[in-house]
Amino acid sequence: MAWSDGLAQWQENETAYISIAFSWRLKDAVYLARYWRDRGYRVRVGGIITRIGQTAKLFDGIAEVGGDVDALVHHNPDATIASRGCPVGCWFCVVPKFEGKTFTLIPDFVPRPILCDNNLSALPVEYQDHIIRRYQETNTLLLDANSGFEPKAFNEDTYARWRMINRGAWRFALDETGELSDVERMMRILKNEKPNRKRVYV
Repeated sequence: MAWSDGLAQWQENETAYISIAFSWRLKDAVYLARYWRDRGYRVRVGGIITRIGQTAKLFDGIAEVGGDVDALVHHNPDATIASRGCPVGCWFCVVPKFEGKTFTLIPDFVPRPILCDNNLSALPVEYQDHIIRRYQETNTLLLDANSGFEPKAFNEDTYARWRMINRGAWRFALDETGELSDVERMMRILKNEKPNRKRVYV
């Protein structure tokens, strides 16, 4: 379940793909783009970082930027995603800007041990049930609900639903003091979970 450390690259036919997750890997990405271009490949570069500010200009004359390519599995072959977007709209988060404040559901997702959805507990209940059913039908262990659960939307039903398949930690965030009461309520719901299975990000 190892991640790519913020930069993934792969080749398909005559095209080289580069996906950048973190800004500190941009210099490496530009180097790789030049490397593959100089070897005659068509080069395509993507990732949220390439859509922020003037970043895309770094690849002028070297690579095509953007496009609809799912790079997640190249960052980690054990990772998957069943939805995009998040309705919460935290001021510091890039998800609403780039994926929207309305969920985009991906019902034919491939279940894998790491689930990277932005906000599992706020998804429609029927769709949460669909995700869980897909994991059960394919006998896939959910070892890491990576982006976690939103405390505001988390309740006893959410816990009962996801505990059937969640074998990893219960990840959730305390981003602002206004969320303290929701986080405390979530901790009470998770009172029977071992301490190392409750991961609060502050």
